[in-house]
Amino acid sequence: MIAVIAGMLTAVMWTIATLSSARASRRIGAPSTVAGVALVGLLATLPLLATSPMPTAAQTSQLPWLLIAGGGNIVGLLASYGALRRGKVSIVAPITSTEGAIAATLAILAGEPATALLLTALSLVVVGVVLTAYGPEGDTSDLDPDASARRGGPVFLAMAFSAALLFGLSLYAVGHTSGLLPVAWIVAAARVFGVVFVALPLFVTGRLHITRAAMPFVIVCGLAEVGGSLTVIWGSSDSVAITAVLASQFAVITVIVSMFLGERVQRHQLGGAILTGVGVAAVTLLRI
Repeated sequence: MIAVIAGMLTAVMWTIATLSSARASRRIGAPSTVAGVALVGLLATLPLLATSPMPTAAQTSQLPWLLIAGGGNIVGLLASYGALRRGKVSIVAPITSTEGAIAATLAILAGEPATALLLTALSLVVVGVVLTAYGPEGDTSDLDPDASARRGGPVFLAMAFSAALLFGLSLYAVGHTSGLLPVAWIVAAARVFGVVFVALPLFVTGRLHITRAAMPFVIVCGLAEVGGSLTVIWGSSDSVAITAVLASQFAVITVIVSMFLGERVQRHQLGGAILTGVGVAAVTLLRI
């Protein structure tokens, strides 16, 4: 029961984070949104770090993987938020949700054996993403009438696919550190990376702009990102498979919610989003 509750909570958290980041990035841009989210996330993670043991000398060998995990996540967020600023949430979310499938592909390329079922599940993800991405570009919804960027075009699709690749690389790196480093340090890695390499440079150069209108969305997104990470860890203590599969369905939930908020989605795109969710869930089950 813990895994079911945690998985559902994670899916809700990631849905909230996606929708909030779309609102924020359309007001202040992707870099300032990432900076704000990283800062909020780091502040929320500080109590965990304060009560967590310091890594041992032997554990410091995992530092390169931790840097890849944090860097991949933050650069992926820059690309993802840039895509959300320009295009439909209902297209971007399913594409970026394929991070697990991409991590599985990286593992296969690194020499991990692959079954026919796993390859079939990966094929479902590919077909689902293609269906989701095929259609009118740009955002024609009333999701955020104050947004200044409605450029759409192939740029936002390139950003979404880049984000998925970077998230997949980050997830692959997290897999190498999981169980070898304290959980708090793994959760905090991306937030520290974002503050040091995004927030501080923007602040020093005077380009960090977080408006009063965007602030609530930045705070909600930062807290939801950390909350989702913690609920995944909580649920995984009961069942990794159930938690991961339910959490991976955040993309489908995001598409449905964005439709209720006024975003227009074609039938084949909705079908593609659902197929992507099924494929990601299958990959997750087969990888555990």
